[in-house]
Amino acid sequence: MRKDTKTIFLSIIAVLLLIAVGVGISYAYFQIQKDVDKGKVTVEAETDTAAEIDYTTGQDINLDLAEPGDSDSTEFNIALTASNKAADKITYGIDWIITKNEFVYEPEYPGMAQLVYSLYYSFDQNNWTPFIENADCTDLGKEATTSNPFTHTIASNQELSANANTTKTIYWKFVLEYKAYDFNQATNMSKTFNGKIKVTGI
Repeated sequence: MRKDTKTIFLSIIAVLLLIAVGVGISYAYFQIQKDVDKGKVTVEAETDTAAEIDYTTGQDINLDLAEPGDSDSTEFNIALTASNKAADKITYGIDWIITKNEFVYEPEYPGMAQLVYSLYYSFDQNNWTPFIENADCTDLGKEATTSNPFTHTIASNQELSANANTTKTIYWKFVLEYKAYDFNQATNMSKTFNGKIKVTGI
């Protein structure tokens, strides 16, 4: 009987302790809610992002069964989004990967460019600034094949920078032209040129 009384007494103590703990937790919870309502608790979350580079490729450069005056062009762009902490900068290059070039100089005019290329850049796609204009590429990569392409570097060590938490985009336009002259250009009539632009270093 004494043992049963002791057990009942301990059980009552345990229950009272549980009630006291429950009341304490509830009070603490409601006190926090009250403090939150008063603006006494501030939670700050900060997300740190890394720089992002978005490179949009252009179409291949092709002249098929070309005639004097024909041309082909492609546009591509690079967008740099800086982190939200500091400005960022990238350095890149532009290569021309040639897989086929059947063009040659006219025998009677060996110094006259038959093929020329130009490269322009812009920050708004409306105002284009020449980077290279009318560069002779008549016999450039004449031994190139699809399995053994010829790489010609058009630009190197180009830089693009953006301020913290902003995006800066540069647009490029490449133009290949079969020049038209007032003399016979039969040597290159209906010939083919194939290639593509590749941005390196990003």
